[in-house]
Amino acid sequence: MKINLQTTLPKQSDSILVLVFNIKKLKTDVEHLDIETNLTALKNHLKEHGDVISTLDKKGKIVFMRMDDTKCHADQCKTLRQLIIKNRSLLGGNITVVLPDLSDQDIVNSGRSIVNAAYLSTNNLGKYKYKPNGLPKLEELTLVTRSLNSNLEDAINEEVSLTKVQLAMMDLINTPSNIKTPEYIADLAGQSGKKHGFKVDIFTEKEIKKNKLAALQSVSDGSANPPRFLILHYKPKNKEVKTLGLVGKGVTFDTGGVSMKSSTNMHFMKSDMSGAALVLGFTELCARLALPIEVYTTIPLTENVTDGSSTKPGDVIGSYIGKSIEVIDTDAEGRLILADGLGYLTKNFKTDVLLDFATLTGSVIQTLGYQVAGLFSNNDDLADQIYNSGKRSGDKCWRLPIWENYQDDLKSDIADVKNFSGKPIAGAITAALFLKEFIGDHSSWAHIDIAGVSFSDNEYGTMRNATGYGLQLLLDFVKVNMVGQ
Repeated sequence: MKINLQTTLPKQSDSILVLVFNIKKLKTDVEHLDIETNLTALKNHLKEHGDVISTLDKKGKIVFMRMDDTKCHADQCKTLRQLIIKNRSLLGGNITVVLPDLSDQDIVNSGRSIVNAAYLSTNNLGKYKYKPNGLPKLEELTLVTRSLNSNLEDAINEEVSLTKVQLAMMDLINTPSNIKTPEYIADLAGQSGKKHGFKVDIFTEKEIKKNKLAALQSVSDGSANPPRFLILHYKPKNKEVKTLGLVGKGVTFDTGGVSMKSSTNMHFMKSDMSGAALVLGFTELCARLALPIEVYTTIPLTENVTDGSSTKPGDVIGSYIGKSIEVIDTDAEGRLILADGLGYLTKNFKTDVLLDFATLTGSVIQTLGYQVAGLFSNNDDLADQIYNSGKRSGDKCWRLPIWENYQDDLKSDIADVKNFSGKPIAGAITAALFLKEFIGDHSSWAHIDIAGVSFSDNEYGTMRNATGYGLQLLLDFVKVNMVGQ
């Protein structure tokens, strides 16, 4: 998609989109564009009948969309995406958007929202269909503003990079698991690293065994598709910078193993690698934007299926750091592979901050639903920073406790720790406490349970699909707290 930023309307456009944040200021917002239409009638229609109205002018088709001027950047993005997707045929493939007369910062936010919405509205869930959907391809987007703003231009360029990564991340999450094997994701990561300039080491099953990543190996034992373990490293040239550690859960399909899930909604378990897609995407984004931060990322990749070789409830397995684990439930597999991801990263690399992202528990969905992620941390300042980034970016999260009161639920008589309490309560909390066993003495760690927010009902389709959660949060967190932008 080509993006233009200018102060006058282009000579040719399929539609001119006017965003109406304040109906009372509509005349002021469009007076410099010489649009000939009955503004009084438009105002009355928008007040009484809702969001969208189109009219014909000598310049062509003009579409007015009502926005809420109190909404944050993320809510604006969602509203715009919904409107653009719903009205794609009306808008056409070459859209001009008229930015209203706002403050410099609000103009920047609105510009980012428009670019984000336009790119993400092209999210194609029907790529495997015999016939395409027939909608016009969005090829050109022109933003018209009263005056050119270098901050706006920089923000748009950044948003373009972010949304390209976000689209690729969402596409990967939506990819069926018969295509998206551990090897498939490993190959994608290798290609991304080569293209964008970060290092990618890929452990095959032989190297996983050699490096004693025993918890990951145990989950993969029942699968015909061998596991992979990825170590990514991005470092800007010639700079002393802060260091971020990332770990993402990469279960490419989850049947529950021997502790088999119900068939209801099992087809959605192709999304159980959303954490892996997020941390891979963010590592790439850091390289694309040349952010002044060093990033170490580990991604354990496996299927969790069952055959005669599968790990069974009651088995005792090892882990990278040497702790033994009693497996109570093979459907609590995500924490097992994260144990090796966290253990490997903390043992081999020194990081200022350590974050892991995982579609870990149904418990967090019961607690927070599909709108908010669960946040757990051993550092109050870090928890506050992540919460505030979530609030600013729209990738919302809410902190839950990891107090010692719950620790007894993970005690085992025969191993160092068990992977599941066996109780139908506080599941997200005890899962986070299990992960805490494998971070060593790291004093600035947070676990974000994205089970509800990463894959849910949304504007892109009629069934649950990837939302793109997390990239905006991570970018805001790094820029505000680790880079100082």
